[in-house]
Amino acid sequence: MEEKIENMEKIEKIAENLINLTVKDIIFLEKILKEKHGISPISLSEHNNEIKNNNNNNNNNNNKKEEKTIFNVVLNSPGNSKLKVIKGIKDLIGKSLTESKNLVDTAPGSILKNNVSKEEAENLKKKLEELGAEIELK
Repeated sequence: MEEKIENMEKIEKIAENLINLTVKDIIFLEKILKEKHGISPISLSEHNNEIKNNNNNNNNNNNKKEEKTIFNVVLNSPGNSKLKVIKGIKDLIGKSLTESKNLVDTAPGSILKNNVSKEEAENLKKKLEELGAEIELK
């Protein structure tokens, strides 16, 4: 039993360290995992293709139409108040200031948050639109 508790503490420390990583740190971590351990993270496009394939399989298996419950929150435009939107993304989604700015700079089509519930997606959309952003739920 003690070993499991000890491992949980180690895992919690790792999780805490991961949360505090910068974008540069994450890129370096990805490189180490890939080169030294052969672990390659799935790309966003591969992930989206998997989701589409799963959705297509589910649609083929179910004759009745189901309401979509999982959404991606996408920034189409920051509108006229770019700084407010950057701060809003930082505060609402928990991204760093640099990550938030990069998301705004790469709009349209920037995915702000993946696979969130309908309620959370609508809440984020409402708050970011109040700041002037143009948001789409996919």
